[in-house]
Parts: sequence; structure tokens; C-alpha cells
Amino acid sequence: MLEAKLFSLRTKTMVKILRPIVHKVAELDSYKAAENMYNESEARIVCCIMGEIHKSLSQLPEFKGSEYPKKLKIQLKAALDDFNAVYELILSQVENRTAITATQIQVVGRNLIESLYEVLLFEDSLLKEKIQESLSNCHSALCDLQRAKGNHIIIKFKTFVEEILHCREPLNAFVINLVDQKQRNLILLCGSQIQKCIPLMLKMYETEGWTDTVTFKESGSYLFSRMQWCISELLNVIDTSMSKEADKREESGGQFVQKMDLVLEILASIKVEEEFTDIIPQVKHILDELLCHAMAIAQVSTANDSADITASCQKVLHVFEDMKKKSASDTVNLSVRQLCCYSLAEVLESLEQQINRTLLRLVLEVFSEPYSPLKKLVKASCNIPAAGCHAEDLEVLVSALDLHVDRIMQIGMFAMACSGDEKRILGIRSCLASLESLESELVPSLTAYYLDHGRTPHRNHLKILSDHWQSEVLKLEELIDGIVDPAAFCQVALEEVLQMVATLKVSLEGEKPFLKTLLYGIQKKSLKLVKHLYVSTLGMKTFPPELKMEKAVDDLFHACKECSAAMDVFLSGSNSDDSMYLSRLLKRCKLIVSYMKKLQLLLLEHVNHAHSLEERKDSGSAPVNNFKEEGDTLVFPESIHGLPLDISHNSSKTRCTFTDGVAVKEMKLEDTHLVSGTALLPYLEKGMKLRQERSILYQTPKTVKENHQKSSMAYHTLTHRIQRRMFSRNESVNVDKHPETNLLHFSMDDSLDLEVTDILESLTSLSSTLMTQNVSTV
Repeated sequence: MLEAKLFSLRTKTMVKILRPIVHKVAELDSYKAAENMYNESEARIVCCIMGEIHKSLSQLPEFKGSEYPKKLKIQLKAALDDFNAVYELILSQVENRTAITATQIQVVGRNLIESLYEVLLFEDSLLKEKIQESLSNCHSALCDLQRAKGNHIIIKFKTFVEEILHCREPLNAFVINLVDQKQRNLILLCGSQIQKCIPLMLKMYETEGWTDTVTFKESGSYLFSRMQWCISELLNVIDTSMSKEADKREESGGQFVQKMDLVLEILASIKVEEEFTDIIPQVKHILDELLCHAMAIAQVSTANDSADITASCQKVLHVFEDMKKKSASDTVNLSVRQLCCYSLAEVLESLEQQINRTLLRLVLEVFSEPYSPLKKLVKASCNIPAAGCHAEDLEVLVSALDLHVDRIMQIGMFAMACSGDEKRILGIRSCLASLESLESELVPSLTAYYLDHGRTPHRNHLKILSDHWQSEVLKLEELIDGIVDPAAFCQVALEEVLQMVATLKVSLEGEKPFLKTLLYGIQKKSLKLVKHLYVSTLGMKTFPPELKMEKAVDDLFHACKECSAAMDVFLSGSNSDDSMYLSRLLKRCKLIVSYMKKLQLLLLEHVNHAHSLEERKDSGSAPVNNFKEEGDTLVFPESIHGLPLDISHNSSKTRCTFTDGVAVKEMKLEDTHLVSGTALLPYLEKGMKLRQERSILYQTPKTVKENHQKSSMAYHTLTHRIQRRMFSRNESVNVDKHPETNLLHFSMDDSLDLEVTDILESLTSLSSTLMTQNVSTV
């Protein structure tokens, strides 16, 4: 009962004040005196406990502000006086060895807790009122700005920005002190979204010359609604604790990584002689959710990866069904039960590794050409066909963009679950939320621009949205590059490029468009590896300089540029002998492969070096080489448990067929050839629903064909884990042992002060100029 009061307090400061007193009073209550009287030994223990409470009370802050009601002050003073009086009485009784009554001690202890609790709740309400007032001022200033016309826009915009700055300090102080991690995450996310909207709004006003135009109405509607939603959400979080509905939404959006950790932990800790039958329903429930998330990832993967994930899911179902049959039989011995648990854990880890490899290939596929689907759609919207414009003309390109965004979302959500860096996780979540907010705006604006034959107002609005989309994708790519393991990513990139080079080798007589696609894919994927390594290896502080990693990356970069230049000459048709020039291009592509292999060897050498250092530190054992070279690829060990740097890759065997990145299709419910019978169809359907209804912050679309209308809100929690997965790189993730001490530094980015100050200065200057012009006109 007393502990419940601690859970209802929202800030760490308040919990720190009340916790030691609550624990000691609970300890007093635990001494049940016979006939309400303590014996001599019990009395001494009780006296010591009360002495500790008295010491805690001497360190209490003074609640003397004029804002505190007189009734609360009197009540708290009376409780403190009563406790001190009883404590003095007990001290004298212990010294005189007289009897002590238990009831009186318990009563004063509980009265003390009640009085302190009420004062702390009142202090919490004062803090809430201060922040709510500041947020309400921001909201009012935003509404005034939305209604402003002409020169008043500058003044109102300046007022709004100033209110945001005033709000930042109390909100940051509140965030640092919050106990509830979910509330803290939501406040940080909303704050980061507001921070991103301010420069966008300035860009919008500057584009339109601070006048009320069509662009202002279109872009303004998007930005105002986005910021109003965030401010309203902040007011809700400050006012109340996290609602049960929000908790359910978070639970329904549970991630693949969390479910996998949970089921493997259950299987590892099970006592087969006692709990084997009892855990079957629990494991079944977790597996259902796990397979749904796996199928959601399969739906945005390439055809080969979809088939591989589906096959892994089938194995999980098959092994679990066998486990269920064994649990129903009384004749099955303990060894067979234990083997069932091992078998299920093994196929689950195999599924996890397949998901890892799939997501790494998606990272390579998506971020080798991050803007391509949007650029194709923008280009198509600028081409006005002679037969007239119809929204259906863009349907194929819209579907490609939707698939691209779905892939980005899956990559981002998986990456967040595999990182322990809170600042990086906030950055990823903020980028995903920005992309989510654009889902219901970008395609309709593109369609309007296309149907309205490229009118300038629509073009300006489209430019603001598309620039914002590209900026967020770029930031997201940089953040994810800091999580993806470089050795694992290099392995995947090498596999993909090897496949394309092998296809190019046997297709030298093919058509130029096909050859162009192959060459373009080799170049883009190789350059993506270069970009990733420039970001990721800079953060690897233990990378030995003698490995000359930077030079190896530079060599690959120059080889890519040379291949690109040669490809341009070949495709221009200026050369006289295409076959000879294509042979030269093939040699350049092979050179790229050789540099990638060299990089892979260097990365694995670093992995082994780091692993051997760990082994020597822990046990003094000699380093073990976990890797061997076989043919054209490097083969990873079969077991994931001995791998350093969280590289859980069981094989680097290349896939038997080459799938061009352009020829990727989305998995449909009708693709039953990927599903054995109907066992996986329910998971496929639920996985599709999870993917369509996924959400980071804002309301999101239920289906692609609903004009990108927004649906239910959801919010995924922050997970603080560093997994044994390819998406995690331990040495690049700096996890603070006390993350709350760092929250102030990124609750709203430190650059906000400088950025907003610059905005305010430019607004002041512009406002003064306009006022001077108005006076001279009069």
C-alpha cells in the first residue's frame, strides 16, 4: 500500500524524497509486536529505524513558498512534530528499558507518509501548471500566427519562436526528472518534431515573400496541424499519466527483437520436468506475434528473401507443433523434452539470422538509391501526357514509393531495437515520425501538381515537402550507418555485387538497358558501402592504424568513380567497339570486387583482433580465427555465439538467383506459392495489417488505396538493449550508465538555440525593414 504511493509520483526528485521514508515505515510495520508491545531487542531495532527516518527528515527541502496552501503546511508540520515527539519518547523508553507500544509508532509513521505525499503531489501540480501555461502560450501564439495577414505574419512568427524558446527550459527540466520512460520518450519526440517544423515554416514564408498565397495555405495547413498536434500531445502527457489505451497501442506494436528475446529466454530457463506442458500456451502466444512481425518484414523484402523468411517460419511452426505433441504425451522422457526446447530455440535463431540478413540487404537496396522512387514520381508528375491527366497514371510509381517508405520504416524500427544509444534512437524515431507525417501529404500534393498541369503554387508546396522528405531520409541513413555492423554489411554488399558481376560476365551480349541496370546497380551498391564505411569506421576507436582502413576505403571509392566514368562513355555510344569497351568495364567491376574483398578481410581482421583482446582480458587465451576464405566469398562460422561485434551471420553463401533491384515486387496474399498450405496465411494477413497500421507518432494510413488518409495513433517505446545481431556494433554505441543525465543535451537539440536565435535575428531585421518601408510610404 505504501509502495503504491511511490509509483504514483512522476518525478525522480519526489521519489528520492519519499522512497527512504516509505521503506523505513514499511519496515516498522513489519515488526508485529505481541500484544501491541515490543520486547527489549525489538525496541532497539525500532529505535534505530526511527533514527534513520529522523535523519531523512532533517534533509527534507523546506516547503515554505507562498504558493503552498496553509492547510498543507499545518498538516505537514503537525505530522513532523508528532513523529519527533514519539521518537524522543522511544529514545527515553529504550534507555530506561520500559515497554513501548507498537500502535503509536505505526500511526505516526503512516501520518508522516500521508502528509509528505500530499505536499509532493501539490508540488507536482505546481510544476505541471507552469509547463502547461508555457505550452498554452505556444499554442496560442501558433494560432495567432495561423490567422495573421500581411506584415503581421513576421511579428506573430517571431512571437511564436520566442514562446518556444521560453518553453524549452521548464520542459527540459521536467523531462530529465521524469520517472516514466514512455512519457519521456513522447515528450522528446514531440519536441524534436516542433524543432524540425520551425525552419520549414521559415522557408515557407520566405518562399512566398511573407504573403498569404495558395502555397501558404497548403504548406501552412500541413505545418500548423503538425505542430498543433505535437503541442496538444505534450499538454496531454504533462496533464495525465500514460493512458491504458496508449499502453495497448505500444503492446500491439511490439517489435520482432523483443519477442525473440522473450521466447529464447523462456526456452533457456524452462524446467522441463515441471513446466514443459504449462509454457506451451505462453510460447504459442509469443510465436504468433513473432511470426506476424517476420511476415510483415517478408512483405517488403525481395522475392528471394521473402521465400527464405517464409521457409524459416514454416520450420518454426513445424518444430513447435512437434513440441506440442510431445507435451501432450505422458510417455515422453525429460531428454526428449529438453531436445524439443533446443530444437525450437535453434530454428528461432535461424529465423532471426534470416531476418538480419534480409534487413541488411534492404539497407543496401534502399540507401544505395534513397531518393529514386520519389524522383521518378516527381519527374512523372511534370510530364503532361497529350491524352490528358488522370490520377491512375501515377499508381505504379506511387506503389513503388509506398513500398520504399515501408522498407525504410521496417529498417528504422528494427535498428532502434538493436541500439543502446538513446540519442541515436531519438534521432531515428524523429526521422521516422517526420516521414510518417509526410505520408498523407506528399502523394496528394504530387497528384494535385500533376492534375493541375504544374501550377506554380502546387510546385512550391511540393518542393517544400519533397525537400523535407529527402532531408529526413538522409539524416536517417547517417544514423542507421552508426548501428549497422560494418563487417556484416560489407559481406552483404560483396555478395550482391558478386552476383551482379557474375550476371554481367555472362550477359556481355545483352541489351544496353539491361547492361545499364547491372552497371548502375554495381556502382550504387559499391558507393553505398563506401559511404557506410566512412561513417562507421570513424567511430571504431580501437581500429588499428596499421590496417590502413581509410586507404582501402579510398581505393574502393576511386575504383567506383573510374567505373562510373567508363560506364558513361559506354552508354553514350561514342565508342566504336562496344564489346571491347564492355570487357574493360567488366575488368573495372572485378577491380571493385577485389577492393571489397580486401575491405572485408581488414574488417574481419579487426573483428578477430578485438575478440582476441576480449579473450585475453577475460581468460588469457590465445586469439582464435573464426573465419576462413572459400572461393569468392568469406564464410562466417556456423554458430553465432562466438562472434565478436554482434555479427550473427551463419553463412555467406550467395543466393542461387540474381534479383535486380528494379524487379522487386511486394508480396501479396495471393502469392500462396510462398506459403506451404494455409498454415502461414493467418500470419501473413496479420503481418500485412501490422505493416499498414504501423505508426511512430502521428496517425497513419490503413491502406495505400485510401488516399493516404490518416488512421490510428500509436507510439513505440524506446528499448535499451545491445543485441547479438548484425544491426548492432558494440564499440560504436556509447551507452551512458546514467542516461537521464544526458537527456538535457538532446531533449531538444543543442543546435536549436543557435538556429532559433538566427531566425529571431533575421525576423527582427526584416520586421524593422518593413516598418521603415511602411512609414516612408505614409
